[in-house]
Amino acid sequence: MTIFLNMKLNENLKKLMSKRKIRLAELAKDVGLPKSTIHGWLNGAQPRSVLELNKVAKYFGLNIHELCFGEDDLQSVGKPEEVITQLNGVELVLRKIKS
Repeated sequence: MTIFLNMKLNENLKKLMSKRKIRLAELAKDVGLPKSTIHGWLNGAQPRSVLELNKVAKYFGLNIHELCFGEDDLQSVGKPEEVITQLNGVELVLRKIKS
């Protein structure tokens, strides 16, 4: 089973910043990214670096999937065997492994 997910990074980031009353400049400084990068994401630009996403996700106590797609995305589709998304032409595949 393969599932394609829609990225909601800009929506999720806006909600997180609003909820915690964090301004763009403060977030950029705290995570060590240019303000222009955060601004772009807030306006719908696709991220270019998983490392940058990880910095912001950790700042909010989330993982990259939660930051980009929200927790409800996986809950709404159950537990997929494979999740595929694309970030600027790079395919990201997450597969469920047996434990």
